Amino acid sequence: MRNSLSLKHWRMAIAVLAVFAAVAPARSAFGQFSPDTDSFKQKQIAGSGTIQLQGSMAEGRNNGHILDVWRANDSTNAVWLSYDNGKAFQIGKTTTMATPAVSAWGNNGAFIAFHTGTDGRINYTFVYGGGSTQNSGTWMQIPAQITPPKMGVSAAPIGEGSEEIIVAYRASGGNDQRTWATWMDNDGAWSTAHNFGGGDAVATPAICLDNVASSLWAIAIGTDNQVWTTHQKLGASSWPYWTPQGIFVSAPEDGSAIQPGSGAAADNGNVVLAASTGQDASLYKVVNSSGGTVHDWVVTDAFSTLNAVDLVSAGPTVFALLTEIEDRGANNASFKDVGGPLSGFVYWTQIYDAP
Repeated sequence: MRNSLSLKHWRMAIAVLAVFAAVAPARSAFGQFSPDTDSFKQKQIAGSGTIQLQGSMAEGRNNGHILDVWRANDSTNAVWLSYDNGKAFQIGKTTTMATPAVSAWGNNGAFIAFHTGTDGRINYTFVYGGGSTQNSGTWMQIPAQITPPKMGVSAAPIGEGSEEIIVAYRASGGNDQRTWATWMDNDGAWSTAHNFGGGDAVATPAICLDNVASSLWAIAIGTDNQVWTTHQKLGASSWPYWTPQGIFVSAPEDGSAIQPGSGAAADNGNVVLAASTGQDASLYKVVNSSGGTVHDWVVTDAFSTLNAVDLVSAGPTVFALLTEIEDRGANNASFKDVGGPLSGFVYWTQIYDAP
């Protein structure tokens, strides 16, 4: 990873966030960490039952509400959404070759969803309670920003309940593999993009908010195929250097691209990191708000995926969502031994629970 100074001059209510962090209840640095579990449950959508998709499911949570966003498991490659596990719906006409993304927007159960168009342009729309939209069922584009058509983006609010949103993505490819970020202010205006942290990545960088520490965390797979992280206090003038996390991933056996990592913070300030090895196993680690190791990497293949692992936090709990998963049990049957195409079903489980 390369390093430089970037992502400057956010307009943030830092004092308010600092007060929140100061009054947050103290918690133990540990907590229940159980990535190698038999408690995975199949994701259910009202009116559709178990859904099937391509890639990974993106899930956002906001003030007790949930928005799930995914890519259709058929030739339409359309973006589908479900609010509070309700009936699946679409917004306008969409076609994508990448996993969509979602972030909480404000604090009233609203969300902002993203997808990469087949031209590499980054599209977004707002979703309110009941699946209604601010813009009459249309998608807008982040001005002048593109990413490889088969790569998605990652998004997070810049502070608890904030309507300012940061979006992380990889540069358009070829010789340009830089990690890019742009952000939307309260007026809906997008900033100039920056190569945050000066990093290069082979997949979409992930970003999440650690509200307790008033910071943003970014996770990326570097050009050495290692998991790297960086984190920045809200309102800081630059991102610090990327830190290697000592674990490497590889391309899946079918030759497809390396999957991105992900992260989510619990309400004790600890951040869970996840990645897919590309070889039928998933990786999980817990770090504290300063980057110190709380629980080192666990490699699990009892339940695993060839796609990216999506992490989402809800108060003290961090959940994992995995697609195309197989419980191999005692015989440890490999994905390639299952026979036929993988299901595309989504399963979820609790990965971490703060005390």
